[in-house]
Amino acid sequence: MIHVDKKFLFIHPQKCAGSSLRSIFRNEYSDGRLSEELEPTGSGHWRSRQWKQYTQQNNIDFDSLFKIGVVRNPWDRAVSYYHHMKTHKGYDKPFWRFVLQGGYLCSTNYSIYSKFTIDNEMIVDCVVRQENFESDVKNLLEKLNITDYNIPHDKHNTGRTEYDYRKYYNDPEWVDYIYNVSQFEINKFGYKF
Repeated sequence: MIHVDKKFLFIHPQKCAGSSLRSIFRNEYSDGRLSEELEPTGSGHWRSRQWKQYTQQNNIDFDSLFKIGVVRNPWDRAVSYYHHMKTHKGYDKPFWRFVLQGGYLCSTNYSIYSKFTIDNEMIVDCVVRQENFESDVKNLLEKLNITDYNIPHDKHNTGRTEYDYRKYYNDPEWVDYIYNVSQFEINKFGYKF
């Protein structure tokens, strides 16, 4: 999501509570509607390089944009993504197979690293942590001079009934796999299992 006049770019990794933040921006800047100007077709989960390419093609100064991202504990995020895939994509294999053999969690499109960096450099100026969503959003919106807002809790219906992500990890190998593929956010934001 991009707002050229307000000079911000919102980079939205999957399964990090970004839909709620997106709703706030839609309500503020487009009367709650989907707007091609704010959300170019297909841009929902673009990586930072894709956004940079888009800005170059549209004569927008990428470096001058205030870049916003959202992040989530990678073990919890994997569980959320698993349930999303089951409900919305027909994935029918057990959790361990999703983690170890699916390839979903090590894809460039899923990677927080590919969303937040270009050439190994962090480009995001403000990160909203899903675990501190309300307070982080409040601070962010103050910076953007947005004062009249409600924080929606836009959750995708995934059928997830167990919210303690630790209960999904019955084998240390599964914990280690997430640790290995999520080094960027673990190191940058201090996440622990």
